[in-house]
Amino acid sequence: MATVDNAMKGGQWQGFSAVGYYFGNFIHAKTKMPVGMIASVWGGTPAQPWISLEGLQSDPRLKGEADSVPRYRASYEQNLKKYDEEMKKWKVEVAEWEKKAGYPLNEYARHVKDWGHEADKLKAAGQPVPPRPEQPPREPRDFANNNQVSSALFNGMIAPLIPYAIKGALWYQGESSASQPLHYQALLPALIADWRKKWGVGDFPFFIVQLPNFIQGGQQPIMPPDSPSVWAAMREAQKNIAAAVSNTDLAVTIDLAAIKVSLHPWDKWDVAERLSLLARKKVYGEPNLVAHGPVYKSQTVEGNKVRITFEPDSIGGGLSLDNPPLHLYYAVELPRPSTPPQDLTGFVIAGVDNHFVEAKAFIDKDNTVVVSSEKVANPVSVRYDWADNPHGDLYNKEGLPAGPFRTDAIPLGTK
Repeated sequence: MATVDNAMKGGQWQGFSAVGYYFGNFIHAKTKMPVGMIASVWGGTPAQPWISLEGLQSDPRLKGEADSVPRYRASYEQNLKKYDEEMKKWKVEVAEWEKKAGYPLNEYARHVKDWGHEADKLKAAGQPVPPRPEQPPREPRDFANNNQVSSALFNGMIAPLIPYAIKGALWYQGESSASQPLHYQALLPALIADWRKKWGVGDFPFFIVQLPNFIQGGQQPIMPPDSPSVWAAMREAQKNIAAAVSNTDLAVTIDLAAIKVSLHPWDKWDVAERLSLLARKKVYGEPNLVAHGPVYKSQTVEGNKVRITFEPDSIGGGLSLDNPPLHLYYAVELPRPSTPPQDLTGFVIAGVDNHFVEAKAFIDKDNTVVVSSEKVANPVSVRYDWADNPHGDLYNKEGLPAGPFRTDAIPLGTK
């Protein structure tokens, strides 16, 4: 368990979830009571490894995952032997690489970082950049202890925690499941039900962090309106789960990777604060707290325009245009704009042909948004921030962003 003594090394906090740490701080600041946090994390993993075999067997849609568990167990000894043999070869290759590089393997990352800083300076001065440090041999993958295997992480990282008394769970995962947004709507509810059953303390709160804006290298920053977006579909799956499963909720982070794009947003403070708002509202006795940004409620077609209304308890002090939060700019060491955006962005609109085009939008006096385009005379549907890496700027005056939404029901795929 992380404590101040064992998590502080070299003057830096490490070895524990930054979101978990900040979340605990936010709750402590409000309750004035100690807050215990347990972090069970492994990056780059899908949902399947975090569900018990019994949990997988509870839903016929998860039969493939459930059937894979005994197959994996049967091949364990063979995979372990293969891994041991490959590790022996790898260690020999690493020794040769270290001799050539002139430093040990555990210093490679520092050398790459130093090279990157020096390369930036040389480029700015118009001077040639030396070659990047040679990559070390790649460590063999341990298929005997595979973090992608169904139930594996539940067995090793969740089951041992079940004797602990808990008040709720924060779920920050989804990137590695984004290619199967429809299937995820079976996986995550099964996981939630599985954990609640195993702990046996009722339907404890389960708060989901929605995927942020993100772009794979080389893509355009904003996708053309008609382009399919797997990440948008995955965000919708997360929203649907939060709406359908009891005592769950969703923290929107669509604006937290908007400057320096990263799969893991730099601004952990605001991820944690938004989760803490959910907990304060649902768990710690602040039912009137505004814990969400504007949440889509309905649309009304008015001639060549569409009027969007939002859930009353998500409007807060009113709709507004805004920039991402201040801590994001701190995290990426850039100044936050001193004025809000002038134009409401992120909206697209379509007619009966379902061909979406960029739209103009404005906030009306009754806290609705009016959307239109000269290219669509008879609109039918609207989408907001529906892309891998959108840049919408609709917030409420509490500084919470509107989450992605769509008013259509066009099928998004089969996975």
